[in-house]
Parts: sequence; structure tokens; C-alpha cells
Amino acid sequence: MVKKAVQGTIDRQLRKIKRDNEKKIEDPYKILKFVLMTEKCVRIIESENKLTFIVERKASKNEIKRSFEEIFKLNVATVNVSNDQKNRKKAFIRLKDAGAAGELAVRLGII
Repeated sequence: MVKKAVQGTIDRQLRKIKRDNEKKIEDPYKILKFVLMTEKCVRIIESENKLTFIVERKASKNEIKRSFEEIFKLNVATVNVSNDQKNRKKAFIRLKDAGAAGELAVRLGII
């Protein structure tokens, strides 16, 4: 009985993920608000190949990833999110290509 309940929960979660993947993002600029430019963020760009964005509070990791890929035409490896004390959502976006975060930061005028 327990296995069926767990399997049902997993199936619901997988269906939700699949449904989120199929949704078309109307305006990716509403999800990605702006790039966060602090000393720590610049260090992360150089050392970990990650960019930090402030994003829409209700956006999921998948929506953030698809928005970034649509805007900048770069492949994303992972997206990590956290909520800060100012009630904003930060997205740490790691890029697949080595050095791509640095090149994009120069193009955006961060570095």
C-alpha cells in the first residue's frame, strides 16, 4: 500500500515537470529581471562559470533555464535558486561551455 502511494506521488511530480517543460514562455524578460553585480558574483563568474540573476519570485528553475537559453542562446548546465532577505529570488546559472560566463559578463558590461 505504501509503495503505491509513493509511486502515485512520484508520477504526479513527473507529470508536473513534463507539463512545465512543454509550456511556452511568453516573455522571458519578465522572468529574468536583472544581473546581480557584486564582488562575490564577479568572483563566482571567474571561478565557477556562473552568472547571478534576480528573477521573478514565482519562476521555477526550469522556467529560468529556458528563459536564459532563449535570451542569450547559451546552454545552461544547472540552475540553483535562493531567496534573500530583501524578499528577492536569486538564480545562480552555471553554463556548460568553459569561460562562457566570463564572455557574457564582458558583453553585458559587468566586468
